[in-house]
Amino acid sequence: MWIERNEDFKKKVLALRDADKLLAYGNLLYRGDESTARDLDLAIECFIRAAEYKKTEAIHRLYFINEANAAIAEDKQRIEQILT
Repeated sequence: MWIERNEDFKKKVLALRDADKLLAYGNLLYRGDESTARDLDLAIECFIRAAEYKKTEAIHRLYFINEANAAIAEDKQRIEQILT
């Protein structure tokens, strides 16, 4: 079943300031499930924001996303800044 992307959900996630919640949503969006569409761009944004709070797991995820060259150019620059 195709799950429509929900703009209200995206706004809610982008408004978060809690690193643990950002990481949790990033993981959910990275994988997707039966109730949440996979959204790599939003997952990367969550990981970047969680990494800015020094969440080690988020930094690890960004490293592997960067290695796989899976991010758009704009995000790739931000990821590389975090990883240096």
